[in-house]
This record gives sequence, structure tokens and C-alpha cells, in this order.
Amino acid sequence: PVAALALIPWAVFVVAAAVELARTVRAKFGASSNINIKDRLGSFAACWLLVPLIFFSISQSKLPGYIVPAVPAGALLLAVYLQRHLEARSPHPIARWLAILHAFVAAAPIIPGLLIAYLVEQHRLPGGRPMFVALAVAFILCAGIALTLVSTAGLRMLRFVTLIPILFTVGAVLKLGSPGLDQSLSARPLAVEIASMESHPLPLAIYHVSRELEYGLTFYRNQSLFNYDWGQIPAQEHLLVAPENSQSEIAGLVPGRRVSYLGRFAPQHVDYYWIAAASGNSAR
Repeated sequence: PVAALALIPWAVFVVAAAVELARTVRAKFGASSNINIKDRLGSFAACWLLVPLIFFSISQSKLPGYIVPAVPAGALLLAVYLQRHLEARSPHPIARWLAILHAFVAAAPIIPGLLIAYLVEQHRLPGGRPMFVALAVAFILCAGIALTLVSTAGLRMLRFVTLIPILFTVGAVLKLGSPGLDQSLSARPLAVEIASMESHPLPLAIYHVSRELEYGLTFYRNQSLFNYDWGQIPAQEHLLVAPENSQSEIAGLVPGRRVSYLGRFAPQHVDYYWIAAASGNSAR
């Protein structure tokens, strides 16, 4: 699934290229002189794509990023396939089922692209008019791509018509989803909000937050963070970012020290606190 998503919007034609290559090599098997340079290059690309995919699918320790180095092989395999067909100058258009399937895969991302604000802020797909508009736009794009590909233009227009929904999707995400993505996924607005509460720069600690938030706060505040999870509790006064409604738990971690609730950053479900200096330490 990760490889298929990584190859969108070209996943359908990459599979078609792999199937055609397998048939070609099988037909020429045993007669190496008949296997031309394009078949050899395509075979190399197919092995490059499939070996990491199979290996990491079998592996008991795998992450989506492991498959990334195989993605360029899919692009190379697709390029060989398209070059072979364009050079053949075949008068026959693309098979209808292939054109329709590719059009569907290429146009489908526009739906979450147009509804990205709902997905980020409400974690669901909406009904009613927003969904209807998104489906209508996707249908128009899908129909346009399919009709273009089954026409005499065929593969010559493949790159152009495939690029249109991608540009629409990227534009929709940037225009409609960037504020929600910034609030929900970036540490920047939280760092700005914390800075606005400070009368003077203070050390910052974290407790039970994601690694993404930890790294983001380190970057935007340009300072090393203390991590309560690792037993790094500063003796001096400091600020602390922790999950919502965890003040009593934090108070148990710093007994005898004042814990003041400063605010909540609701989009990422965290609170931030001021922790007084330990006894015998000045609150500078």
C-alpha cells in the first residue's frame, strides 16, 4: 500500500509497465540477443522496485520510509514503457479500462485536497455541499482525463492531463488547508504563543509529547529542551509543555514547587505551565 501511494498518480501505468515487461521478457527468454537495451533497462528498474518492496514486506521491522528508495525505479520503469509506446506510433488508443482506471487514480486526490480543512480540524469527511462539490470536481477531472486518453492523442497527452489534477490538489491544500495544517502539525504557532507569555527567556521542558513537537519546539525556540520523561527536570524556574489536564501529575513530579497553568494549545491537545525554581535555587 505504501508503494502504491508513493507512485500516485502513476501507479496504474507503473503496474501496466511491469506486466508488459514481464510478458516481453518471458517471450524472449532464452534468446538474450533479442532483448534490447530498453528491455534490459526496464528489467533493472523492475528489480530495483520489487526487491526492496518484497524484502521490507517480509521484514518484521519496517517503516513507510524504507520503501522511498524504490520509488525512482517506478518512474524509470514508467519512462521506458512510455518511450517504447510513443516511438512505436501505434494508431490504437489506450485501452479504455486502463484510461478510466488511471483517470480515477489521478483525479481521486482532489477530494481530500478540497476537504483538507475538515480532515485536519475535524478528522472526518463532511457530508452535504462540501462533499458534493469535491465529488463533482473529481468526476469532471476524471472524465476529462479518460476521454483525452482514449482519443487519438492517447499517450502523447498523458503527462499533461495527469498534471492538471495534481496542480489542483496542491493548490487546494495550500489555499484551504495550510492554516489548519500549521495549527495541527507545526510547532511554530505553539512556540509563538509560549513566547508571548514570557516576560524573559526561560528554559523549556516537555513531558509526554510527540517527537515531532519536541523537535519543532527545539527548532523554533532555538534552544535545547529538557525532557521530563528522561528525568531531566531543571532546578531553575522553567516552562513545561505537557498533555492536556496533566497538572496534578506534573505536581507529583516536582513536589514542593509551584506549578502554574498558563494556557492550552487546543489544536495539538497540550497545555503549558510555569514551574517555580526548586528550594535553594534563584528564579532567574
